[in-house]
Amino acid sequence: MKRLSIPEVLESLENKSSEEKVKILRSNDSRSLRDILALNFRDDVIFNLPGDRPSELKLEETPIGLSTNTLYQQSRKLKIFIKGSGYDHLPQLKRENLFLQILESIHSSESEILLQLCIDR
Repeated sequence: MKRLSIPEVLESLENKSSEEKVKILRSNDSRSLRDILALNFRDDVIFNLPGDRPSELKLEETPIGLSTNTLYQQSRKLKIFIKGSGYDHLPQLKRENLFLQILESIHSSESEILLQLCIDR
């Protein structure tokens, strides 16, 4: 059985009972999914990114699973964009360029999840 992408896992949770949600999350458990959910629900996390969505973003329109990278692979880099995580010395322009590179290398549905998590909050 192929592993679902993070957006597919989150979509499968819609309109489910609590027991069904727990079962889905347990069957798709991964460090990346846990990190994404934790960043979404923790109030003490502050992202060191501008409050607006990037205007020069070129999203990949490839079939899901065939992108250059996946959110599973790139989730470990998210600490670069969190205040107080050891990357505060990084110049803001460099941080924003890294964020753009990640967004452009993953599938558009994963980019949307990441934008909602880091920018829209």
